[in-house]
Amino acid sequence: MIQLTSNMRILVATAPVDMRKQIDGLCAICREVFAVDPLSGVVFVFAGRNRKMVRLLAYDNQGYWLCTN
Repeated sequence: MIQLTSNMRILVATAPVDMRKQIDGLCAICREVFAVDPLSGVVFVFAGRNRKMVRLLAYDNQGYWLCTN
């Protein structure tokens, strides 16, 4: 479970992202676009072109969480 706290950073991609991307592709976007290490504990939020699908990517020191809605 991802526990959201008051000091947790959440970064939202404003440009649409290809929703076919998995963890590796989204991590590359985190490094290149956000200039943030995806292992830093930040929650990254990505949306598709039509804004109907949202993906959250987070690392919790045991592995990645990739949540899709």
